[in-house]
Amino acid sequence: MWAGPSRADDASMTQIRALVRQATRYDIPAIAQVTRAAYQEYVPVLGPLYPGYLADLLAVDRRFAEGTVLVAEVDGCIAGTATLYTDARHAGPGWPRSWAAGRALAVDPAVRGQGVARALVRDITARAMRAGADELCLHTGEFMTATVALYEAHGFQRDPAYDRDAPGHLDVPGAGPVTMIAYRLRLTGGRPATVHRLHRVNAQAPWPARRHGTEILTPVWLAGR
Repeated sequence: MWAGPSRADDASMTQIRALVRQATRYDIPAIAQVTRAAYQEYVPVLGPLYPGYLADLLAVDRRFAEGTVLVAEVDGCIAGTATLYTDARHAGPGWPRSWAAGRALAVDPAVRGQGVARALVRDITARAMRAGADELCLHTGEFMTATVALYEAHGFQRDPAYDRDAPGHLDVPGAGPVTMIAYRLRLTGGRPATVHRLHRVNAQAPWPARRHGTEILTPVWLAGR
């Protein structure tokens, strides 16, 4: 699944500079710490489902073997993490092979609302485009309303055809089974992308070029490479 901040990053709040990089195995303890802190607020919502849900998120070794684990650093400390799978099938059953998938987004509650989640989503999207994925997909909890708002603000659209049960297939008392809802973002039509700074590219460039912060990603065939 793909979940994280309890609220979407608020542009009106002070933004901090987050450096997103590929994680190493030395980062695993910090990744686990951030993940535990980020998801603690969902204990009352998930009830008996929470331990299995958290255990799945903390299986970082497995994500290193199948995907690209990323961390966002603020002032040299890990403040967020996410994982990209260039073969979406590793992220969960049912996704097409030609799609990329994001999973396990988590942001330290101490820095929420300051741009860390946005930086991770932009980096995941850019990497998926460079890999030539047709779509970037993810699962999140319907109860994570602000997180859903963050993804929708980045252009992700609901696709109920790929909804699935949360890990463990347990019912939350009084609420029934927990469903992880699916979102996906159309990328480059399966052609690798290249990055150009905005001052080198028309900011109004048509699809499938996409703007990501201070950069525009365009497919290689559009960029003439």
